[in-house]
Amino acid sequence: MQIRESAEAAAERLVELLVDRGDGEAMAELRALARHGDEYATEVLVAMSDPETAQTVRARAHRGDRYAQDLVVEWLIDAGDPEAVPELRTYVEAGNGYAEEQLVRLLFHQGDEQAATELRARADAGNSYAAILLVRLLIERGDHQSVAELQALADAGDRYASTRLVELLAAEEDPGARS
Repeated sequence: MQIRESAEAAAERLVELLVDRGDGEAMAELRALARHGDEYATEVLVAMSDPETAQTVRARAHRGDRYAQDLVVEWLIDAGDPEAVPELRTYVEAGNGYAEEQLVRLLFHQGDEQAATELRARADAGNSYAAILLVRLLIERGDHQSVAELQALADAGDRYASTRLVELLAAEEDPGARS
């Protein structure tokens, strides 16, 4: 066990030294490490926005490589890429749960009616994270239609919606209590 950990630490240190060196030859060595399966080298190159690595990782992701999909998901979210939603949906349809979690989070932050509609559909399909974020979105909106939808969710047995609805109504009665 210690030998493997030492080897991993040495491999990571090599990647860091190559990054520090930063010249063309060092970048070529980093790319070679990544091509040969060094995940740390791949992650570092992706973080450095290396276009060659990005293209390679994206191709691996489209072939179904879960690790590559997760890397693509990370940079789509980090960069705020406007094409993130359609690409995330591709990975979600392939069964990538991490991509689905990030898609749901992105939809929540979009907050428009189209995003709310998709959150509803995902919640209805059994995605509990989507259900929670839908309730949070409705609370943030706070308009009459959103409150009515929260009431319907609570009436249907959604305990989280019920709790948040009670909090919202209590805050409306006592404006100083709202946090």
